[in-house]
Order: sequence, then structure tokens, then C-alpha cells
Amino acid sequence: MSPLHLRIALSYLIPFTVFFVVMGTVLHGQLRRSGASARRETLTNVGLLVGGFSALPLMTIVAVLSTWFFRRTGHIWVGAFLSAVLVTWIVVASQATHYAF
Repeated sequence: MSPLHLRIALSYLIPFTVFFVVMGTVLHGQLRRSGASARRETLTNVGLLVGGFSALPLMTIVAVLSTWFFRRTGHIWVGAFLSAVLVTWIVVASQATHYAF
């Protein structure tokens, strides 16, 4: 990642982190089923996140990552932050930058 991409990534990181904290709260707080297996919970979260983006594997990775870290730690913070870093990295790295800011 070039210094320009790093600067752009840092500007995206805070909004994406807020989004993934809210997403983690909804997925693992309000939509949580007690007694669901890890497989069922992961598949449910993948379905919820990918439903609107039928051909977007990034949200599948985010759902698996978020669910795995939530089940390991019992908190949404690690999964939310790592999801935000991953999505920020992919969005920034895939954008064409023609002019230095």
C-alpha cells in the first residue's frame, strides 16, 4: 500500500468501524438465538449479510470473521474492527487514484 493509499484508508477506517460495530451489535445482540450451533449461527449471518449482495463474497468473509470472533470472545469489538480494516483495505486498494491529495 502506498503512502497515498494509507492516508485514504485512514480516512475510511473510522466510518467503516462504526458501521461494523453497529452490524455486530445487531447480528450478535438483537438477532442472536440462544443455543444455536456455531454452524447455524454462521450460516444465518452469512445469509443476512449476503442476501442483498448476491454475488459479493466479501460480505461472506465478513460474516464468518465476525461470527467466529464473537463466539471466541463474546464481544463484537474484535470482529467489527478486523472487518472494518479488511473492507477499508479492499475498498482503498481497488480504487484508482490519479491525483495526489
